[in-house]
Amino acid sequence: MANPDLAGQSLKQAWETMNRERELGRVGSSDPYLAYAGQKSAWNLVDYTDLLEFWLEQLRDGPLEDRTAFVHVLVDEVQDLSPLQLSLVTALSGDTGQGFLAIGDPNQSIYGFRGATPDVQRHLLTLWPRLVSVSLEKNYRSTRQVLDLARGVFPDASGLAATREDQGKAVLFQAGTAAQEAAWMGGKILSLIGGTAHWQADAGDQGSLGPGDIAVLVRFKALIPLYRKTFEKMGVPCAAPEAEAFFREPRVAKILAQAGAVLGIITGEVEQVCPDDILAKGPEHIARYVGDNPPFDRMFWSGTPFKTLVAHYKEQGSWAGLLNRISLENELEQIRSTSQKVQIMSMHGAKGLEFEAVFLPALEEGIVPFVGTDMLTGKVSGQEKRADVDEERRLLYVGLTRARQRLYLSHSRERRIFGHTLHARPTRFLKDLPVEGLSVRSAKAHTKVQEKQLTMF
Repeated sequence: MANPDLAGQSLKQAWETMNRERELGRVGSSDPYLAYAGQKSAWNLVDYTDLLEFWLEQLRDGPLEDRTAFVHVLVDEVQDLSPLQLSLVTALSGDTGQGFLAIGDPNQSIYGFRGATPDVQRHLLTLWPRLVSVSLEKNYRSTRQVLDLARGVFPDASGLAATREDQGKAVLFQAGTAAQEAAWMGGKILSLIGGTAHWQADAGDQGSLGPGDIAVLVRFKALIPLYRKTFEKMGVPCAAPEAEAFFREPRVAKILAQAGAVLGIITGEVEQVCPDDILAKGPEHIARYVGDNPPFDRMFWSGTPFKTLVAHYKEQGSWAGLLNRISLENELEQIRSTSQKVQIMSMHGAKGLEFEAVFLPALEEGIVPFVGTDMLTGKVSGQEKRADVDEERRLLYVGLTRARQRLYLSHSRERRIFGHTLHARPTRFLKDLPVEGLSVRSAKAHTKVQEKQLTMF
């Protein structure tokens, strides 16, 4: 690859930094970027950011008809656009902005770390002073209790008015350990879906929801395994986002289709990737034989889907074994798709979604707001930047407003993460939330849950 000396976290960080700089419109000059750009040129390839840059260049320097070809430009989630993306959509609208319509919420601007443009509305008004802004002040998703709690994240904002008239619910649980927190959440979910955890149930909670109506939203994915493992032990049907199956990659699918045809598993027309005797020797022999013949190339042969194919082929020992395994995985996937499960995902991943009940665990300093893995593990010291804290506040708002009716917040005094045991206080953001209508519970010992009202700290 372009930067063989980079691997793991260093490679990920270099990639994210390079993409962010390009989205901000800064010409890359770092050694990793120059190596990456050189490799793209040598292989005659482009990436997503290249396509944006080429299109913007065409709009700015090309013929007039390219700039006047669009009567309407509709943009959703405008607050998430990078300067490069924003330049592109505004260039499509021309000098006057006639026909431009954007929808966005500054309170949900949570992608500054990717280079999202700050204060997009001000930028657009500077570009087009006659731009008309319309505020949407009603919320049709959440109950008043949920919106009142979310309003506390922005004390100076007017907030949204609820149109729903049914009663909502908000609970804060104070756990001693992360395991205790996870068990409380699992018991609460069981009571919501009609399980047997009646000792933790509240009036009106028993059996009123389906698993698919419930989500657990975390600040980062490293928190997911504990909750998933605990829920599965308790019999809670749950699912966490996973990478797309390697066998769905189109070029991997071509190889598998030929293997299936040779074995008589797949019938019909199949595109031959290589001679059957080469295929019989395994994926690595196919790579050496096919080389850069389209649609295959060096990036595919060194990429994750093909490497996963090689690993599974070696594990199964034959094409027949591998295809049987994939067939089983497909059947299981079909079963999963027809069964409801509690979704465990990141707050970022939940943006735009909604659920009847939302759990927001691990609301502790260092996690929310997130100070980074290095600081959590003690590798560096210092304070997070104010801009980061503001974005973390907006991220919490996004998490809170995913709930239609019920919110369950929790934090723990002790948590083991990234191989270290953390002793953290509750996130500072909890102090801003209104206590009216918020039920607060704290765990005593390991099994006793004592209920109290109003007092949070």
